[in-house]
Parts: sequence; C-alpha cells; structure tokens
Amino acid sequence: MVPRSEPNVALVACGSVTIEAAAAAELLAARGVHATVAVVATLQPAPTDALAALLRRVPLVLSVEAHSVSGGLGSLVAEVVAEHGLGCRLVRCGVRT
Repeated sequence: MVPRSEPNVALVACGSVTIEAAAAAELLAARGVHATVAVVATLQPAPTDALAALLRRVPLVLSVEAHSVSGGLGSLVAEVVAEHGLGCRLVRCGVRT
C-alpha cells in the first residue's frame, strides 16, 4: 500500500454548496492537486480544534459558503488560522457585499 500524501488544499464548506466543493475536489484531483473537503455542520459550537488540526496540514484553505463571507464560515476559518498561528493562506469564497 502506498502512503497517501498530505493534501495541497483544504476546501472547508458549509450548507448547500458542500456538493460543489466535493465536485471541485474531484476536478482538482484530475489535475494532480490533492484536495480534501471538510464539512462544517455547525458554526455554534464551532469545531475549532478539528479545523486547526486539518489546517496545520495544508498550505492553502478555501472556505466555501453560499452567503456572505463576512461573519460566517470564512470568518470562523480566519479566526482559527490567526488564533492557532497557522501558516496557511486563506481564500474566502462566497458573496461579497
């Protein structure tokens, strides 16, 4: 058995756009990019420890949400990155107002 390499990117999704995040991971895999998809079921209580454990392993994280990037999942991920001193880059994908 060949050990699986660490992912290149994490797609952190919540709600109805989770299916699109999974489809994006498949498209990235076809191009040789190892993406992992994390589904956040609730923002309260926030899964901060689980997110921090995942984000320590990736250089890039995309938060994917169907609504405003402010105050939602992207903000939660930004807080986890900042508060845990993680070195990954964050791109928040969602509605910009």
